[in-house]
Amino acid sequence: MQIIKYIAGTWDNNIPGLDFACCLAKQTNSCLEVIATPGGSKERVHEKQLSEIDYIGQACARRSVESKTEMIRISGEEMDGFDTRFTDLVILPADAGITKTTGISPSFVSRLIRHAECPVIIAPPSFEKIEALIVAFDGSASSVFAIKQFTYLFPFYQQTKIFIVHASENKGWDDTGKYKINEWLKAHYTNIEFVLLNGQTEESLFDYLLSYKNAFLITGAFGRNLLSKLIKPGTFQLLKEVISNPLFICHQP
Repeated sequence: MQIIKYIAGTWDNNIPGLDFACCLAKQTNSCLEVIATPGGSKERVHEKQLSEIDYIGQACARRSVESKTEMIRISGEEMDGFDTRFTDLVILPADAGITKTTGISPSFVSRLIRHAECPVIIAPPSFEKIEALIVAFDGSASSVFAIKQFTYLFPFYQQTKIFIVHASENKGWDDTGKYKINEWLKAHYTNIEFVLLNGQTEESLFDYLLSYKNAFLITGAFGRNLLSKLIKPGTFQLLKEVISNPLFICHQP
């Protein structure tokens, strides 16, 4: 059992994200903590909170997932009071940061991805199944840490094919590093493939990762840094359009 938090924001458009969050909660036998943002006039906030809490609880129950819901207003300044240190996983909807749609401000998402002390997943706008795991790997401690955290959180993916993708502009694999990560992976996965993108930049690697369908994308600080370039007012619609797969971001605190 794990402590999983799904930041749903305002409720109107986040059923796809809830489907994904409930799937992970069910697979890990966890209670899903849903963080929702009240909307509307101040006079109706309390009434709306009560109705949304009830609706979210019923929606999770229909998916056979135990849940609890907290209604808070989310802003960048409130990141300091949002606990990730004693949380195993935080899930965001694909349109997080589009304030008018979700009530989740860009500043909150940016600070969460940069400073979270647990892994963060950007949920896909729609979800069917996971057929492959795609890891952005540069041999750094951060990328190894991300693979380990994903594996420990989701051991049920051990039969799923895992691709270790490395982009190099002027050199190939570090043989020692490749050998060591392969030995570790063999203890946890049954189907491993290494992919080298020669002459490619990190941005090209990101494009390569997003070209897969029905895959779980796994990144360390690389994903955090590249996503931070998109997490600005006016760019979140692009983020929603390009991320068609769940994106797992984890870096060493």
